Amino acid sequence: MNKILRNTAAAAAVGLSLAAGGAQAAFINGSIGISDGGITLTALPGAMVNTLTTMTLGVAATASCQGTANFATAPGICASGSATPASPFTLPVGTGPMTGSFTYTGVGGVVYTFNFGGVFLMDRTPNHDVGGGLIQDALQFAAIGTVSAIGWQNTAAALIFNATGSCTNATGGVTCDTNTASSSWQGTLSALGRNVTVPEPGSLALLGLGLTGLALVRRRTSK
Repeated sequence: MNKILRNTAAAAAVGLSLAAGGAQAAFINGSIGISDGGITLTALPGAMVNTLTTMTLGVAATASCQGTANFATAPGICASGSATPASPFTLPVGTGPMTGSFTYTGVGGVVYTFNFGGVFLMDRTPNHDVGGGLIQDALQFAAIGTVSAIGWQNTAAALIFNATGSCTNATGGVTCDTNTASSSWQGTLSALGRNVTVPEPGSLALLGLGLTGLALVRRRTSK
């Protein structure tokens, strides 16, 4: 399932980059798939990830790269290293401002810093029984911001993020039994190869399609 989710997010991010138009040489362009750094759960037993507005993430493994040599040693191959999220993130209940950043060390030791300040799509799926006493919930959102690095112009950036919580309940209901909860997350960091401006409606629509794809795949595989 995680592979499908990452591929869906990566496809949406590549579409965003293309929608932004031809990138100038001084702008950053490309996308990085990240996943499975863990989340500190604070709303147990009634929820895992779906109610979080403050989120502490573990260090993210780098899953895949797409785009120009900014991020990749060859098409689709990431430079060694991992993406590191700031801790903690703060999120709105719905759309609105957030705080959060990631850093990524790319080819030649260049450090790219992604900062995100605006969430414009948010989907919170409450705890629900998917069968056999297995409880799941989810949190998905899309955000816009900037990415910067020495030697490059500040560039518009986007984040697609998907988190899933899982636990068990042996007696019925949708709250988590003690010591059964866990979580995972996947995301795509995208440098859009353009000035730092508000994205056009078409770009926002592509991000929305990516988020919708993540939600549909997760819900289909959880049934």
